[in-house]
Amino acid sequence: MRTKHLQIPICMLVVSAALAAASGACSDDGASRPNGAAPEAGGFETPVDDAAVTTTPRPDLCTGVTRSGEQVAELELPGEPPPPLGGPVIPGTYELTELNAYVTPPAKGPDAGEDEAPHARLTGRSAQITMVVTATELKIVEARSTGDGSLGGESARAMIYGVRDKSLSVTAVCPSAAAATSLPFSAVGGSLAIFVDPKHREVYTRR
Repeated sequence: MRTKHLQIPICMLVVSAALAAASGACSDDGASRPNGAAPEAGGFETPVDDAAVTTTPRPDLCTGVTRSGEQVAELELPGEPPPPLGGPVIPGTYELTELNAYVTPPAKGPDAGEDEAPHARLTGRSAQITMVVTATELKIVEARSTGDGSLGGESARAMIYGVRDKSLSVTAVCPSAAAATSLPFSAVGGSLAIFVDPKHREVYTRR
């Protein structure tokens, strides 16, 4: 399996620790949509009606998705992640293309040289994820590594989602149901960046 090493600079539902918890169990999103440009045709800006969100298990949504794309290595970057932009979510099949972690660099002393400046580095973690997006559903099949480079077993999960401003409100329905959680996101062009937590971001590209 070929591992994709991301290049610097970086043009980013662990979708992950947060989504994995919710299920019970990176493209350049920093670019702004041109002024006055209309959302891409077919995009959804679905309002969230909390009263209508179901927590009924839907095991049928955990089938029918085939894992594809490259194994993507996680890149740790100094500084804060870019802000979420929100945007219309375009239905389609997405593959993971960036896996980013962000760290706050230590304060530099007055005599610190360039060699002491914080640098990007690979963490040793990686993942291969495919996500099918509809107007209301996220269906994911994935395999992840924890540091040795080899992917673990494949797993599937699914969520019902809606858009609230610049966040996705996702409710796990497979393999088990769980309460809704909120994940900031950016949908720009053919990419969907999910901010898993304040220090981790995953970018998916529609194929």
